[in-house]
Amino acid sequence: MKFIDYITRNDFLKKLYPNDLPNKLVIGRIELLDTDKIYLCVKTTQKPFIDIAKWGCWGKDYNAVSIELIGQFIKDVNISNWTGSKSLFDFSFSAENNIININFINNDVEVNFLLGGVVFQSCSVFLTEN
Repeated sequence: MKFIDYITRNDFLKKLYPNDLPNKLVIGRIELLDTDKIYLCVKTTQKPFIDIAKWGCWGKDYNAVSIELIGQFIKDVNISNWTGSKSLFDFSFSAENNIININFINNDVEVNFLLGGVVFQSCSVFLTEN
């Protein structure tokens, strides 16, 4: 099963990335929220499958998409050797017994979440310097 299938309110995301989220992502922001939630913003430079008129033209008006998610029912959060890297992370996940295990790995940096659910919040776009 694809990670996107484990995300609640995923209709728009499935239109943007019908084959799943890219397996290389930049972590834009991680924020522990009150109670048992975590805010996660990931960024990709993979072109969306569909064009969104209000975003403009890919490659001219924007070349990156920021995806905002809320992880809920936190079971565990582990961040090892965090360097504040803006590099690409290898993204992977697994799911078992209603627990989603999300992993980001980049050299010695590892970020891992065990969550009971993930909810899509929004997307925004921007132009990166390349």
